[in-house]
Amino acid sequence: MLPIIGELELEEVRPRHIIDVVNRLKIDHASRTIRNVYSVTKALFRDAALSDLLPVAANPCVLGSRQLGKVGDRVPGWRAGAQFTREELSQLLFTESVPQPRRVLYALLGVACLRAGEAAGLRW
Repeated sequence: MLPIIGELELEEVRPRHIIDVVNRLKIDHASRTIRNVYSVTKALFRDAALSDLLPVAANPCVLGSRQLGKVGDRVPGWRAGAQFTREELSQLLFTESVPQPRRVLYALLGVACLRAGEAAGLRW
C-alpha cells in the first residue's frame, strides 16, 4: 500500500486508489495475500474513522469479491506439501545466522505445532 497510496492524505484516498493497489498486487500475489493486505488497510481506515481522523462515510475500503477475487492459492495444491521436515526445522532453529527472536518463533511454530497467528498472540 505504502508505495502506491503512501503520499496521499487519509481523506484523499478513494476506492479507485484501493482498486489500483489490488490490481497491481494481482500481478505477483495470490488472492489470499491480496485479501490480507486489503483487510489490514480496511482496519486502518476503520480505526482512523473511530479516532475521528476521517469521516466514517469517507472510508475507501468498500471492495467486494468482484474486485478482490476468490480466495485461493497462487499454486493450487501446494498447501498439502507445505510442511517442514525435521532436518529443515532443526536448521531453522540452530543456525546462528538466523536471529534469536526468529528462532524462538520458529520453535513455537514447529515444536508446539502452532499456526503463525497463534504464535503471534503468545507472550514469549
